[in-house]
Amino acid sequence: MTLKSLRRRGIDARFAENREVARKMIVDMVPENWIVGCGDSTTIRSIGVLQDLVDMGNRVLNPFIWPKVRREKPQKWPLRLMKQTSQGCDVFLASSIVTQDGKLVNIDGGGMRVTGMVFGPLLSIVVVGKNKIVRDVNEALDRIKNVIVPVHAKTIGWDCSCVATGKCVEPETLCKPERRICNIIVILEAKPAGTELEIVVIIVDEDLGLGWDPAWPQERKDKILAEYKEFTPPHMPRH
Repeated sequence: MTLKSLRRRGIDARFAENREVARKMIVDMVPENWIVGCGDSTTIRSIGVLQDLVDMGNRVLNPFIWPKVRREKPQKWPLRLMKQTSQGCDVFLASSIVTQDGKLVNIDGGGMRVTGMVFGPLLSIVVVGKNKIVRDVNEALDRIKNVIVPVHAKTIGWDCSCVATGKCVEPETLCKPERRICNIIVILEAKPAGTELEIVVIIVDEDLGLGWDPAWPQERKDKILAEYKEFTPPHMPRH
């Protein structure tokens, strides 16, 4: 149903039985010697495709990994690299929450990731594990703000207000923008008009990346969390 809904909205939706199939799909779609932007996605890292793309002669950009940040501009985000990652690349790789009626829902702190998904590159490839499919936009926003963001912020060392509570603290408390991962909400309801951008969504029949329904068995949630931590490198702390 989700694949059909995405296609109705002008998005190229494909199904992969597992991560290896998704990995091959991406390799087959990306030409050699392209600039590849990566939206700091654990999902993308976990399927192992980034090294494949490097081996093909592509330049892969991800400005969020701490060692790169430290070398380029200590104590500041490398804005030039962030802009190139989203706007100067040929293909952008990311993940997303997807609703059953075919909408892509994303929340971002600075906008680099969501910008790269919808404008700039020639091709945007969005890989979605089955754990990131939800009923509707309301469930998507709840999943992001009350499951994904608190865990992600804690793991990468960002001092967001939701880290202490384990869930979003607004509207009771307004987070400071510089300490907030949820500054920008983008809901992609259809393929952007007036652009040559091609969007491909690959639905993978595995749990990939961060995100779960709180009602799921603890064993499944623990497995998702363990893999997320395995494939999340050190980030620049933000306090």
